[in-house]
Amino acid sequence: MNDQARETGTEPIRARVRFHLPEAALDSLFGEIRSRPGLRPSTHWLGLRRHRQSLRGDRIVDWIERRLGIDRAEAYTIGRRLVARGYLVPIQGDHDFEDSPTLYRFDDPNPVAGTTAGEPASPVPIGELAARMRAAQGIRPRTHHYRFVRYPNCFTGRDAVEWIMAETGVGRAEAIAIGQHLLLRNQLRHVFDEHAFADAGLLYRFV
Repeated sequence: MNDQARETGTEPIRARVRFHLPEAALDSLFGEIRSRPGLRPSTHWLGLRRHRQSLRGDRIVDWIERRLGIDRAEAYTIGRRLVARGYLVPIQGDHDFEDSPTLYRFDDPNPVAGTTAGEPASPVPIGELAARMRAAQGIRPRTHHYRFVRYPNCFTGRDAVEWIMAETGVGRAEAIAIGQHLLLRNQLRHVFDEHAFADAGLLYRFV
């Protein structure tokens, strides 16, 4: 990289990063982000869908930049590490962290031993379990009616919990935690995006 590129700011972002945050400090920083003075999730719209309790990637970078007094490239790198650790989960698909209006949610900051960060304990890997749920022998979505309105291709949270228990042999509390994680990982969603996952008659669809 020549001196002109450095002076004009055209040096690649990755080459300009100098700051390093130790892993223990990263955990502490995430605790601050989730605390009351930290970042407050809010409702955002993505197309015609409403996403409650979500955060924009660029706002996360803003907060890290101000809190640590570092430049934007370094704050962005820390955002990527938070996603890699499972502390932040992209709402749409499985992608890396972006300094943009891309939306994220908080995930469980206390992973269980033997699982990836934020992932509940399960005898079946979460990704494999999600694939089984969609398969022919998995949960069978059907049409439900609520207050005279027809909702096709849905299943209830209670149906999902019962299926997870039967498929994995875990208890009800563990099955509910797995269902919550599947919703956070954008494998399923409430029909109106108004509720978290619950062991109840609430309706959900595969994403």
